[in-house]
Amino acid sequence: MKGAAKGGDIGRAAGWSGALLVARREWRAALDGNVAPAVLVVALFASIAPFVHGFFLSGRAELSTFFAPLPWLMAAWLPAVSMRLWSEDLRARTVETWRALPYSRAQLVLGKWLSGAWLLALQLLLTTPLVGLVAVHGDLHATQVLGGYAGALLLGAWMLALGAWISSTTADQTTAYVQTALLVAVFMTLGEPRAWTILDGFAPELLPGTFAARHLSPRLAYEALVGGLFGLDALVLFVGQAALWLWLNARALARDGR
Repeated sequence: MKGAAKGGDIGRAAGWSGALLVARREWRAALDGNVAPAVLVVALFASIAPFVHGFFLSGRAELSTFFAPLPWLMAAWLPAVSMRLWSEDLRARTVETWRALPYSRAQLVLGKWLSGAWLLALQLLLTTPLVGLVAVHGDLHATQVLGGYAGALLLGAWMLALGAWISSTTADQTTAYVQTALLVAVFMTLGEPRAWTILDGFAPELLPGTFAARHLSPRLAYEALVGGLFGLDALVLFVGQAALWLWLNARALARDGR
């Protein structure tokens, strides 16, 4: 496996330093390949295009046209990042090579997830010139800008954690992509008013749709952050569920002696 020669240095690291070394190794491997750069370029174009359309054709200089479609765009491209985190190692049987190094499962899981989060952060960073454009030609609210980017980063990290878990359960990257994209779509749809209204109709006493929208779907938490509303409940939802996905990721690696 590429980078295995550095196993001694990695193995001597402990805690977060070990996870960061794994992340750097995976980051370099991703950028040296063809998939991550291509996905980054496509994601950048797809996320900027709706804003450019609104700016030049309708004269709307506001970041809402950037942040509104972003969750569904990320639902399409982030599974392409997460699908290779573990599926490729399972296919090539290099998981055993990782296990031979003195890592903990937590270091491996966090390191690989962080490498995907860094790619997400880079993609969002490359869109920040839009903020300057709105500041010059439109109405810019700092809290909405900060909330929007914080929401995008948290939501994307949530998607990557979910995708990392799915990737650790199958050696087929296409299967990992499809399953992750479908699960993300389901969770996002639970936050759609029409969806939770229908679910509430099946059990009006329990209101399962309202519960799912508030406590399971990240959609309302994202929309609140985009609106400039910083609440602890949104942070708890994103961090709590991401931690659950990463824990399941570690459990999947432990299963059957992997």
